[in-house]
Amino acid sequence: MAEPLLQIDDVSISFKTVSGKVQAVRHVSLEVRRGECYALIGESGSGKSTLAFAAMGYLPENGSIESGRILFKGEDITRYSHAQLEKLRGKHVGMVFQNPDTAANPCYTIGEQLMEGIIYHEKISRVEAEKRALAMLEAINIPDPKSIMQRYPHQISGGQKQRITIAQALLSHPDLIIMDEPTTALDVTTEIQFLRLLEEVRSRTNVAILYITHDMGIVARLADRVGVIYAGALVEEGSRETMFRHPAHPYTQGLMHSISSIEADRKHKGYSMPGLLPNLISLPPGCAFAPRCSVAEDCCSSALPAVQLIPSEDGVEHRVFCHRAGTPLSFATDAVEECVGRYGGENQCSEPLLEVRNLKKYYEHSTFMDRMLRHKPRCVYAVDDVSFSIMPGETLGVVGESGCGKSTLGKAILRLAEATDGTVLYRGEDITHKHSQSLCKSIQIIFQSPDSSLNPRHSLYTILSRPLLLHGIATDRADLEKRCYRLLDMVSLPRTYLHRKPHQLSGGEKQRVAIARAFAVHPSFVVCDEVTSALDVSVQASIINLLRDLQREFQTSYLFISHDLSAVREISQRIAVMYLGRLVEVGSTDQVFRPPYHPYTKALLSSISLPCIPQPHKSILLEGQIPSPANPPSGCRFRTRCYRKQCEACSTVTPDMVFRDGHGLACHLDWSELEADTPVFPESFLS
Repeated sequence: MAEPLLQIDDVSISFKTVSGKVQAVRHVSLEVRRGECYALIGESGSGKSTLAFAAMGYLPENGSIESGRILFKGEDITRYSHAQLEKLRGKHVGMVFQNPDTAANPCYTIGEQLMEGIIYHEKISRVEAEKRALAMLEAINIPDPKSIMQRYPHQISGGQKQRITIAQALLSHPDLIIMDEPTTALDVTTEIQFLRLLEEVRSRTNVAILYITHDMGIVARLADRVGVIYAGALVEEGSRETMFRHPAHPYTQGLMHSISSIEADRKHKGYSMPGLLPNLISLPPGCAFAPRCSVAEDCCSSALPAVQLIPSEDGVEHRVFCHRAGTPLSFATDAVEECVGRYGGENQCSEPLLEVRNLKKYYEHSTFMDRMLRHKPRCVYAVDDVSFSIMPGETLGVVGESGCGKSTLGKAILRLAEATDGTVLYRGEDITHKHSQSLCKSIQIIFQSPDSSLNPRHSLYTILSRPLLLHGIATDRADLEKRCYRLLDMVSLPRTYLHRKPHQLSGGEKQRVAIARAFAVHPSFVVCDEVTSALDVSVQASIINLLRDLQREFQTSYLFISHDLSAVREISQRIAVMYLGRLVEVGSTDQVFRPPYHPYTKALLSSISLPCIPQPHKSILLEGQIPSPANPPSGCRFRTRCYRKQCEACSTVTPDMVFRDGHGLACHLDWSELEADTPVFPESFLS
């Protein structure tokens, strides 16, 4: 067995706040060995990121390690000076932060930030540092890496920022990499390439990885061992196979049943665990999970559980901290009630709520030399001739790689980005260049990054009450507070959070606040831009169930933009697949997940990481770089990366969208050839 590289030995961490001492981590012990990937999972606010920050010496001033040791290569780094920690970080221990917006310095170019660390630690020239940085950007599939090196963080997409932070952590070839939700903002094709790159780095350098994630599909692909943390305490630890096939703690069983998967029965709601995380200022005397546990006994509420060692088939130690370890639970869920307005009955709607016709959004881009020489500005074709419609009560999922124009499409519909050309009709009225207060109330957006959409100076009370006041929904202060509490209940946040500020919340909790704010005014149409990407699996299930309930009650329509194809399949009635600003496939959810596929759609589907062992499908790795939207290929835009045999028209003629039974494909390949394609998933997975 490999020696431990990182040892967390009986560590307890607390934070001093005006409300009292927060017990963020309580007596956690774990080891990460050389060449091993140790996955740490649990709900938002459970202490995963706090452990990661402690291991890097990044705890804020009000945080302290109350007991225990953190050993790296046998040395206690909690006793290190600032100068010693500086030499450790980057060179020996790399970290990928959860939020790429706050991890990148807005004052420096991407290239300067990538080169800074390796120049400092390895004393190499700028020329050599630039070569290594470019090679790493190419390895993680960044389009036009030379151009990206010259840009600032605000000039690239969220997914590209996340890839930059990954590149930064890998550049110095550290002994240990701590990854805090590294694939949150990545699309599935980039994610699978990143996982392959990580496996290659592991096999070549024997690097150790502490992988903090909500994505159980990645855990199934990558992890060797898994630790489950709840309310700051480790509740279960074992091998990947044991945790997926024989989880023993009731909390772990609940997490596993909360996962969105393409295997899920779309006719029933996904399971979401009842209750909330306990208040970490005043924890109960016994098991912290007891108030939410369906099999809890009197002893669970009065005494802390001792560790139980359960025999495992693979011989890897299986530790469980539970009085009722191994007790099977029931996870029955309610059937989904479909919206009458869309599927039949007296109130069936025949007119679309939203109609987009030939929408275009181009961004002009020119360098200093272009302006000096008076060259015509170059265009970035972010959205190029996109058309679709959404019926009342319908969800249209939009999927595609990062930078393909999904978020820009949503912003152009809402006039957050002025359309270059085309028409947007809402309830039959042209709103392409229109603005009114009633329209703002009827149409809302949930942004991808809650950090940039929530005002850090305001409390949650101010954030949630503002739309209620602007649109005259609340009658007085008492009514306002009551409605704010109801919104917190709706998104499973404790009412005690009402007077907190965004910086006091975890990433997933901030996303829930953004969702609550959008639904405060009961909109008819909502653009959901990666609303579940920052959420843990249990909250993601509850949010998807919430969106379904609101859709049924208010006939709300969604444009659901996401990288998570499992979540898209679960909530969407139709799916649109986007590549380099254009739609390449549109159809019902069942049509898109079964042949005939557009080659790009098949590559996306094959890249999904499923929460099962082994993976039942083979991934298609797309070769070549994603072309720049400022200089898209002629003809079919996907042809430079397409794995299918191409015809002459692929390079010269832009394919038209051809529809059959409501299923549209924009491909020059013969329809019969596409119909004969091999399915990505076995039919049993798509019940």
